[in-house]
Amino acid sequence: MSNEFNRIHESLITLDGKVDDLRVNVAENYVTNDELTKHITSEDSWHVRFSEEMAQTRNECTSTRVIVDRMWLDSKSKVSDD
Repeated sequence: MSNEFNRIHESLITLDGKVDDLRVNVAENYVTNDELTKHITSEDSWHVRFSEEMAQTRNECTSTRVIVDRMWLDSKSKVSDD
């Protein structure tokens, strides 16, 4: 059971990194398309919304990791009580 909690924890850490990478990648590459230069004003609001959504996703990952960690600690506590 401990191995499974560790696996979930590590997967969530990996997911955090991928969300960060995606945020940076899209921010760097989205504005390079010449066709989008006429949309500069809307790009700013798009980037703000995208950043907020990525922050929310990252917060959800962190919250899930905290819950999994607590579950793991609870399971360890129950095993040691037995």
